[in-house]
Amino acid sequence: MLVKYISYIEEIWEHFTKKKIQRVSYLKNKAQYKIKEFTLRLGSLVLVKNLAIELSVDKKMKSQYLGPIIVIRQLKRETFKFSRIR
Repeated sequence: MLVKYISYIEEIWEHFTKKKIQRVSYLKNKAQYKIKEFTLRLGSLVLVKNLAIELSVDKKMKSQYLGPIIVIRQLKRETFKFSRIR
């Protein structure tokens, strides 16, 4: 009985490992054309995608981008600090 249980667990483990590898490769291929490196200078005007509307119900009526926004400084390699124009 225990031998069947162990083989069953190993079978499930292999199945989920294969599925995980397939999912990672799918997401990597899908994001290949979306991920881009930006070289933004201080004072550049940019538009920022409004990710808050992705989960909202009435997303058709809200703007997809916020901006124009000014780049104040670069915090890390791909992280920037922005300020709205007033």
